[in-house]
Amino acid sequence: MLAKGLDASNDPPNYAKAHRQGFRFIGRYLCPTPNPKVIDPDEVKRIHAAKLGLFLNWENNGDNALRGRTGGLADGRQALHLARDWIKYPKGSVIFFSVGDCDPQPPQFPAVEAYLDGVREAFGGHYNIGAYGGAGLLRHLKAKRKAKYLWQADVSTAWYKNGARMAGAHLHQTKLERKRAGGIVDIDDQNSPMPMWYPAAPASPKTVRVYNGAGASKKLGVLNVYSYVELNPTGKLIVELASYFPRAHQIYVTSGMDSDHGPRPNGSYHYGHLEYQGSPAAAVDFGALDVVGSPKGDRRMRDLARWFENLVPGAAHIVELIHTTPFADDNGFYVKNGQRCANCYDEQTKRDHLNHVHLAISQAQVKAALRRVKAS
Repeated sequence: MLAKGLDASNDPPNYAKAHRQGFRFIGRYLCPTPNPKVIDPDEVKRIHAAKLGLFLNWENNGDNALRGRTGGLADGRQALHLARDWIKYPKGSVIFFSVGDCDPQPPQFPAVEAYLDGVREAFGGHYNIGAYGGAGLLRHLKAKRKAKYLWQADVSTAWYKNGARMAGAHLHQTKLERKRAGGIVDIDDQNSPMPMWYPAAPASPKTVRVYNGAGASKKLGVLNVYSYVELNPTGKLIVELASYFPRAHQIYVTSGMDSDHGPRPNGSYHYGHLEYQGSPAAAVDFGALDVVGSPKGDRRMRDLARWFENLVPGAAHIVELIHTTPFADDNGFYVKNGQRCANCYDEQTKRDHLNHVHLAISQAQVKAALRRVKAS
């Protein structure tokens, strides 16, 4: 099974709660309007905000599919309009049709075939066709190539040759009319790949080179890097990690391998010649003081240091973290060789790190942190 999901017509669930309960997609309905079971654009937003995938099913009267090509053409045109023009369902997605709701028997199969031919003509290639019904009907439609995607109705039904799971069905409906996540739903298993409309992935944040002293970008998703900053491969990964900080547009990169950080080449992780636990390591400095000594900038740097500690996760996976804060409710951020410490840096070093955050981390550690932040 690839994923577990739901379908719901008149009483859909709370989508955020459904996701927390382990469901990963929802099937929602189209039919002639006005009808309260028809999905609308606001509902799409709620589904995607809950990180659920979406597929659509056309369902009106149980014997719709027995109307042949003329009925399929009419229903297909309405489904196309609602999906494409009303909720902006992506081209190439699948719309299922409940052709099995009246449990067609073999003498009625030609009418169902003709109905789906009418749907195909109405779609004009814009959407793929799916069929919902019992296994006997679905096997026939698959053999006749009338539906690309197959959704088997609850296997406990007595529909034609529907006594067991059908091999090759993309969806299996396993339970009917259950109370889940505040709604009345049917439960489905996805067993083969098929188009699902998932929320668009957020754009990756950007880093932009700017002149010395430019400060923060103030543009959401953009982290400024001063033009003179030199970065080795590990340093570039550290900057990429920082770009995922939720307020990266309020900070900036002030130093990498450049500037004087002690004896060269091995006096500092800044120079990029040191390893930590067998992995290349580097250090990068971050500032946030658009106005020197401003409480706003101090809070931004404290929040960045705290974010690094929480994400990496914890001091054990950081080589060095140095930042001194002016706030009475914390003791600064001091990590050395993976250990949180109060006195591992002298007072001068602490004073020197009032106006920036110093992070040193290995390449293995920063790659692991990037995987975590991208997954979240």
